Amino acid sequence: MKFISAIFRTYQRNLKYIGDFENISAQLKLYRRLLEYIDFPAKNDNYRKPYFQFYRRIT
Repeated sequence: MKFISAIFRTYQRNLKYIGDFENISAQLKLYRRLLEYIDFPAKNDNYRKPYFQFYRRIT
């Protein structure tokens, strides 16, 4: 998930160089929303909840 966010920030910074930013942005938002519903058994809830709550506040 952090990797997706890093890609999003990179594309956002280079907006004038990337003509397809809106499509990429929409895809990343979709992936974020999808990952909120996926349960990762390797991670405990104490790790996941604060991270996803942070992204809900800024989007």
